Amino acid sequence: MGSAVSLQRELDRICESSDTSSREGLSYLLRGATSALLKHQQYWISGHSSVITSYSPERAEEQFDELSTAERNKFDDETLVNVNNHKIKITMETIATGTINEYIVVTILVEAMRKILIPVINGNEDLTQALELLKSFPKARINAVEVLWTPQQENDTLPEEERDGRVAILGAYAFNPLRCFLTP
Repeated sequence: MGSAVSLQRELDRICESSDTSSREGLSYLLRGATSALLKHQQYWISGHSSVITSYSPERAEEQFDELSTAERNKFDDETLVNVNNHKIKITMETIATGTINEYIVVTILVEAMRKILIPVINGNEDLTQALELLKSFPKARINAVEVLWTPQQENDTLPEEERDGRVAILGAYAFNPLRCFLTP
Protein backbone atom coordinates (compact mmCIF):
# COMPACT_ATOMS: atom_id res chain seq x y z
CA MET A 1 0.00 0.00 0.00
CA GLY A 2 1.39 3.43 -0.89
CA SER A 3 2.15 6.23 1.49
CA ALA A 4 0.05 9.38 1.57
CA VAL A 5 3.12 11.53 2.26
CA SER A 6 3.82 12.29 -1.42
CA LEU A 7 0.23 13.44 -1.94
CA GLN A 8 0.39 15.56 1.24
CA ARG A 9 3.57 17.25 -0.01
CA GLU A 10 2.07 17.90 -3.43
CA LEU A 11 -1.14 19.38 -1.97
CA ASP A 12 0.97 21.57 0.36
CA ARG A 13 3.01 22.87 -2.58
CA ILE A 14 -0.08 23.57 -4.70
CA CYS A 15 -1.89 25.33 -1.85
CA GLU A 16 1.13 27.44 -0.92
CA SER A 17 1.75 28.55 -4.51
CA SER A 18 -1.88 29.37 -5.41
CA ASP A 19 -3.08 32.97 -5.54
CA THR A 20 -6.55 32.35 -4.16
CA SER A 21 -7.58 35.98 -4.52
CA SER A 22 -8.20 35.60 -8.27
CA ARG A 23 -10.15 33.28 -10.55
CA GLU A 24 -6.91 32.39 -12.28
CA GLY A 25 -5.40 31.35 -8.95
CA LEU A 26 -8.51 29.38 -7.98
CA SER A 27 -8.34 27.63 -11.35
CA TYR A 28 -4.66 26.83 -10.72
CA LEU A 29 -5.59 25.37 -7.32
CA LEU A 30 -8.38 23.25 -8.82
CA ARG A 31 -6.21 22.02 -11.72
CA GLY A 32 -3.29 21.29 -9.42
CA ALA A 33 -5.32 19.37 -6.84
CA THR A 34 -7.18 17.31 -9.43
CA SER A 35 -3.92 16.57 -11.27
CA ALA A 36 -2.32 15.42 -8.00
CA LEU A 37 -5.24 13.10 -7.28
CA LEU A 38 -5.16 11.71 -10.82
CA LYS A 39 -1.43 11.07 -10.47
CA HIS A 40 -2.08 8.88 -7.41
CA GLN A 41 -5.03 6.92 -8.77
CA GLN A 42 -3.35 3.55 -8.26
CA TYR A 43 -4.21 3.95 -4.55
CA TRP A 44 -7.87 4.93 -4.96
CA ILE A 45 -10.39 2.80 -3.18
CA SER A 46 -13.52 4.93 -3.41
CA GLY A 47 -14.97 8.38 -3.98
CA HIS A 48 -18.16 10.39 -3.74
CA SER A 49 -19.66 13.32 -5.62
CA SER A 50 -22.59 15.61 -5.04
CA VAL A 51 -23.94 18.74 -6.70
CA ILE A 52 -26.15 21.27 -4.94
CA THR A 53 -27.97 23.77 -7.15
CA SER A 54 -28.77 27.23 -5.80
CA TYR A 55 -30.81 29.82 -7.61
CA SER A 56 -29.15 32.82 -6.02
CA PRO A 57 -25.46 33.65 -5.67
CA GLU A 58 -26.00 34.55 -2.02
CA ARG A 59 -27.54 31.15 -1.19
CA ALA A 60 -24.79 29.34 -3.11
CA GLU A 61 -22.16 31.17 -1.06
CA GLU A 62 -24.00 30.37 2.19
CA GLN A 63 -24.19 26.67 1.28
CA PHE A 64 -20.53 26.63 0.28
CA ASP A 65 -19.53 28.23 3.60
CA GLU A 66 -21.73 25.82 5.59
CA LEU A 67 -20.23 22.77 3.93
CA SER A 68 -16.71 24.15 4.25
CA THR A 69 -17.24 24.64 7.98
CA ALA A 70 -18.73 21.15 8.35
CA GLU A 71 -15.76 19.58 6.53
CA ARG A 72 -13.21 21.62 8.51
CA ASN A 73 -14.83 20.55 11.78
CA LYS A 74 -13.84 16.97 10.95
CA PHE A 75 -10.17 17.97 11.25
CA ASP A 76 -8.17 17.92 14.48
CA ASP A 77 -5.80 20.58 13.16
CA GLU A 78 -5.45 22.76 10.09
CA THR A 79 -1.79 23.46 9.54
CA LEU A 80 -1.98 25.11 6.12
CA VAL A 81 -4.57 27.71 5.13
CA ASN A 82 -4.68 29.91 2.01
CA VAL A 83 -7.79 32.10 1.91
CA ASN A 84 -7.98 35.07 -0.43
CA ASN A 85 -4.20 34.67 -0.86
CA HIS A 86 -3.65 35.15 2.89
CA LYS A 87 -1.44 32.17 3.73
CA ILE A 88 -0.89 30.68 7.17
CA LYS A 89 1.33 27.67 7.81
CA ILE A 90 1.52 26.28 11.33
CA THR A 91 4.20 23.81 12.26
CA MET A 92 3.17 21.55 15.07
CA GLU A 93 5.35 19.14 16.97
CA THR A 94 4.40 15.59 16.27
CA ILE A 95 5.83 12.43 17.66
CA ALA A 96 6.97 10.11 14.93
CA THR A 97 5.35 6.75 15.51
CA GLY A 98 7.24 4.89 12.83
CA THR A 99 3.91 4.24 11.13
CA ILE A 100 3.65 4.97 7.43
CA ASN A 101 0.77 7.33 6.79
CA GLU A 102 -1.28 5.22 4.40
CA TYR A 103 -4.56 7.11 4.61
CA ILE A 104 -5.59 10.55 3.51
CA VAL A 105 -9.05 12.00 3.00
CA VAL A 106 -9.29 14.74 0.37
CA THR A 107 -12.29 17.00 -0.21
CA ILE A 108 -12.56 19.48 -3.08
CA LEU A 109 -15.33 22.07 -2.83
CA VAL A 110 -16.21 24.17 -5.88
CA GLU A 111 -18.68 27.03 -6.14
CA ALA A 112 -19.39 27.72 -9.80
CA MET A 113 -21.70 29.61 -12.11
CA ARG A 114 -24.00 27.33 -14.09
CA LYS A 115 -24.46 23.62 -13.71
CA ILE A 116 -21.57 21.17 -13.62
CA LEU A 117 -22.40 17.68 -14.84
CA ILE A 118 -20.43 15.55 -12.39
CA PRO A 119 -21.00 11.79 -12.64
CA VAL A 120 -22.12 9.69 -9.71
CA ILE A 121 -19.00 7.88 -8.50
CA ASN A 122 -19.44 4.12 -8.85
CA GLY A 123 -15.80 3.27 -9.49
CA ASN A 124 -12.40 4.50 -10.58
CA GLU A 125 -13.56 5.34 -14.11
CA ASP A 126 -16.26 7.68 -12.77
CA LEU A 127 -13.82 9.30 -10.35
CA THR A 128 -11.28 9.80 -13.14
CA GLN A 129 -13.98 11.36 -15.35
CA ALA A 130 -15.13 13.69 -12.55
CA LEU A 131 -11.59 14.82 -11.72
CA GLU A 132 -10.77 15.35 -15.42
CA LEU A 133 -13.94 17.43 -15.76
CA LEU A 134 -12.94 19.61 -12.81
CA LYS A 135 -9.35 19.83 -14.03
CA SER A 136 -10.54 21.43 -17.28
CA PHE A 137 -13.31 23.54 -15.72
CA PRO A 138 -13.40 27.08 -17.21
CA LYS A 139 -11.90 29.62 -14.82
CA ALA A 140 -14.50 32.25 -15.81
CA ARG A 141 -17.18 30.08 -14.14
CA ILE A 142 -15.32 29.52 -10.83
CA ASN A 143 -16.48 31.53 -7.81
CA ALA A 144 -14.67 29.63 -5.06
CA VAL A 145 -12.49 26.55 -4.57
CA GLU A 146 -11.35 24.85 -1.39
CA VAL A 147 -9.08 21.85 -1.18
CA LEU A 148 -9.15 20.19 2.23
CA TRP A 149 -7.21 17.14 3.32
CA THR A 150 -6.47 15.34 6.52
CA PRO A 151 -3.99 14.67 7.95
CA GLN A 152 -2.05 17.68 6.70
CA GLN A 153 1.25 17.11 8.51
CA GLU A 154 3.72 14.62 7.13
CA ASN A 155 4.46 12.93 10.46
CA ASP A 156 0.82 12.85 11.47
CA THR A 157 -1.17 9.68 11.01
CA LEU A 158 -4.82 9.07 10.43
CA PRO A 159 -5.73 5.99 12.47
CA GLU A 160 -8.34 3.72 10.95
CA GLU A 161 -10.95 4.45 13.63
CA GLU A 162 -10.55 8.24 13.18
CA ARG A 163 -10.64 7.89 9.41
CA ASP A 164 -13.86 5.92 9.67
CA GLY A 165 -15.45 8.71 11.72
CA ARG A 166 -14.48 11.42 9.25
CA VAL A 167 -15.77 9.82 6.10
CA ALA A 168 -18.06 6.91 5.48
CA ILE A 169 -15.98 5.84 2.51
CA LEU A 170 -12.90 3.80 3.39
CA GLY A 171 -9.70 3.34 1.50
CA ALA A 172 -6.01 3.97 1.16
CA TYR A 173 -6.91 7.24 -0.48
CA ALA A 174 -10.56 7.90 0.27
CA PHE A 175 -11.68 10.85 -1.82
CA ASN A 176 -14.77 12.88 -1.14
CA PRO A 177 -13.73 15.25 -3.84
CA LEU A 178 -16.62 16.75 -5.64
CA ARG A 179 -19.12 18.97 -3.95
CA CYS A 180 -20.17 21.74 -6.26
CA PHE A 181 -22.35 24.75 -5.52
CA LEU A 182 -23.97 26.29 -8.51
CA THR A 183 -25.68 29.49 -9.44
CA PRO A 184 -27.68 29.76 -12.68
